[in-house]
Amino acid sequence: MNESKLRDLVERLGALLRAEQRTAGLQRQLQPVHQDILHYLARCNRYSNTPAAVTDYLQITKGTASQTIQVLERRGLVLKQTDKDDGRVVRLRLSASGRRLEAELRQSASWEQVVRSINTKDLAATEELLASVLRKLQQRNDYLSFGQCNTCRYFRQESDTDFRCGLTGETLHKNEIHQICREHAATVA
Repeated sequence: MNESKLRDLVERLGALLRAEQRTAGLQRQLQPVHQDILHYLARCNRYSNTPAAVTDYLQITKGTASQTIQVLERRGLVLKQTDKDDGRVVRLRLSASGRRLEAELRQSASWEQVVRSINTKDLAATEELLASVLRKLQQRNDYLSFGQCNTCRYFRQESDTDFRCGLTGETLHKNEIHQICREHAATVA
């Protein structure tokens, strides 16, 4: 096993996906960081839709996050509102046009065609391997995992339709259990 070769492959895949992302974004006057924030907000839950969570998830500076969010807000793609329970917290969400644009940008014809051409068993093994590498890298560097609620050690399924966050005690709606969360904690193996 050549760790250097694996890293080179992951970096190259990332570079190619980034180039495709840049091309799609430039047609809409968007930089990659704009698209990253739109994509994050489309997938995060209500505990994770803050400028601080954006900063943590994308590993960017507070200034970059703040300026980028302002650009997206001015363009009508992101909406800001003060948290109803804590007036010091700002919540972010995509506007209807932000949701439409994010969905358009997320579609990568090249990626989807290639992935569909790969054997399902190989694809599942690759996904599992990459998820394992990601988890270990996050643990080693003490990064937040931002995993889906249904994979969190705090996740509680009380019935087929009732879900709860064991950390906050709050009820989770069915659509929320597949969203990513800043408070995610991996289950203990």
